[in-house]
Amino acid sequence: MTTMTRDPLVVAQTYLATWNESDSARRRALLEQAWAVDATYLDPLMKGEGREGIARTIETARERFPGHRFVLRGLPDGPNALVRFAWSLSSDSGTIVGDGTDVVRPEGELRIAGAGLPRRGTGMSAPFIGIADGHRLFVRDWGEGPPVVLLAPWAMDSRLWADVMTKLNAGDLRTVAYDRRGHGRSTDPGRIDHDLLADDLAAVLDGLDLTGVTLVAHSSAASEAIRYATRHGTCRIARLVLVAPMGPRMLAGEDSPNGVPREGIEAVLDQQAHDLPGWIDANAEPFAPGASRRMQD
Repeated sequence: MTTMTRDPLVVAQTYLATWNESDSARRRALLEQAWAVDATYLDPLMKGEGREGIARTIETARERFPGHRFVLRGLPDGPNALVRFAWSLSSDSGTIVGDGTDVVRPEGELRIAGAGLPRRGTGMSAPFIGIADGHRLFVRDWGEGPPVVLLAPWAMDSRLWADVMTKLNAGDLRTVAYDRRGHGRSTDPGRIDHDLLADDLAAVLDGLDLTGVTLVAHSSAASEAIRYATRHGTCRIARLVLVAPMGPRMLAGEDSPNGVPREGIEAVLDQQAHDLPGWIDANAEPFAPGASRRMQD
């Protein structure tokens, strides 16, 4: 299949197209075009080896859920040699009957060599962690080794850390970054304060059962990290790294002579209220030097 590439979106779409094809002959043609001869599929309920085995696995799933389709949810991730994506299983009427995550291993530039649910050893976990009221945080969990958790500042999401994460992975470290509530691919509960943000961080650390964590917080995320420590304790945290931190006493006063004058803060808030895109354009590069244009967008 000459159009298959390592582009995570193309890989995910090609993979789901195979599962969604209702005609068995066309499905086998897709397997021959896009899957390696010795490809494997594995999840807790089913296993398929080779194209024939995978064809039988897909047929079994289609018999169990007739008239349903797998729909890509969000955008895929493509760290290292793997592609991870979330999907929903939808009926013809649009009713969602299930959600899941698959990890695909492309082979060369042309074929899918392996697929299935993420398992420890792939260096990846499920991409969402639940918080209160049915909302979810989008989490990137890459690599193996001692964990490093990276918190992005306000108005930016986990994409900020992508280059840093891959470099740390190369140094045998596990890296975790997530989109703050209301940011990136995380849902927006409509409420935000430091207690809630600290609770979200706790949900990620507890959900992944991380210990011995190096917690890195940039700018305003420093206050989240500090609130987490005072609210949930430090039993999971081995060390805390504050990068250009904004602490709890940003406003200048008698007991904070080096803080920012009130009029300066009010000027920034006024610009954000009336021209947020202009404020971001003016501050993205000095705020996060080297961040890609896509990240700034």
